[in-house]
Amino acid sequence: MKPTAWLYLFVALLFLFTLSACGDSTSPLSATSLPTISSPALESTAASALQPTAAPNEPAIQTTAVQTLSPASVPLVLPSVQGSDPRGVQMVAYLEDQLSSGQFMGSVLIAQEGDILVNQGFGMADVATARANSPDTQLRIGSLTKQFTAAGIMRLVEKDLLSVDDHLSMFLPGYPQGDQITVHQLLTHTSGIPNYEQRPDLPQVVQSPIALDDLIASFSGQPLLFAPGEGYSYSSSGYVLLSKIIEVVSELTYEEFVLTELLQPAGMFQSGYDFLAPDLANPATGYQLTAQGPQPSIKTDSSWPSGAGALYSTTEDMYRWDRTLAGNELLSESSRQALSTPWVADVGDGTSYGYGWNISTVAGHRAMAHGGGIFGFASYMIRFPQDDAVVLVLSNGIQMPPRRIAEELARLLFADGGS
Repeated sequence: MKPTAWLYLFVALLFLFTLSACGDSTSPLSATSLPTISSPALESTAASALQPTAAPNEPAIQTTAVQTLSPASVPLVLPSVQGSDPRGVQMVAYLEDQLSSGQFMGSVLIAQEGDILVNQGFGMADVATARANSPDTQLRIGSLTKQFTAAGIMRLVEKDLLSVDDHLSMFLPGYPQGDQITVHQLLTHTSGIPNYEQRPDLPQVVQSPIALDDLIASFSGQPLLFAPGEGYSYSSSGYVLLSKIIEVVSELTYEEFVLTELLQPAGMFQSGYDFLAPDLANPATGYQLTAQGPQPSIKTDSSWPSGAGALYSTTEDMYRWDRTLAGNELLSESSRQALSTPWVADVGDGTSYGYGWNISTVAGHRAMAHGGGIFGFASYMIRFPQDDAVVLVLSNGIQMPPRRIAEELARLLFADGGS
């Protein structure tokens, strides 16, 4: 056989092996017991339409294998800048200016209608070793985690395992006033539960692990800020409780559930829960900016932010998540509409709140957006579903303004009639 023929044969065998590996459902996590997805039709315009169909803590939960979903159809290697779109060139120039003025370092991806305009790292992932940020640098995403937790809840709604109208007491029977607080209110920050992140000793305590039940106990005794459903107050405590609900219903840890039900199906293989794990491929160091230059920030154990802010990712993986949310494979259209419905009409600055997303207008276009901040890291993501566009900014400098940068990039994206 000729050498070229051997080469073609090798490539073909490698391709078949890759396909079989992607579809493998025999790994310990992908074979975890959960009911298959039935994707019932859900109304997306009223919370009352998402009615309970089965009590999640009853033994009626089936133990059939989780449905295997194929990874999102986004290439594993994306271009730094695709084509010659002048907007991409202008955006990179803007970001380089922000870098040189000390306003930004991190990774950025901007895409529209499947075209990558910017996909690039800026500055250092690790100053001590001079390792540069790149599209595959892993950074903590902070409260962008909330959209994954909300999507996880909707996955369980589609499995008929809970309803957003269910009360917290169904899952945590001893939680104070849990019979008055609904899953919907936890998702929309309307439960009245105070935000545990306001505790003054947070920088000291987050460096050591904490059990989820102990974390919940640390704030469960505090009085509500208002009667459930009668106000709005952003609360990571609510999303910690949603993490617990996911664990009770799925019989998995939050980490296992997010991995098998969200990250792997979306093709997000450089993303995960435990940022302090020793085997991360390319993690960034988080920095505080001081007069003496960037100083490494404290290292937060992921057990503290939990489903409110524990996840890490890359800009390329977050783009795969955007592409997943644009399709019906992971969540039905009605579930995705529930995420973007402005359940709370006004939370300030002309912004509404959905499930894990702020709903507003950015650069004159309807947008779903959210920011994140965790010691040493900051992030901002803007999706424009009607324009099939996304702006992703992940930073490893906590004082840097990712929202301002992301919104300026959005203005450049839509400048001069850019859709």
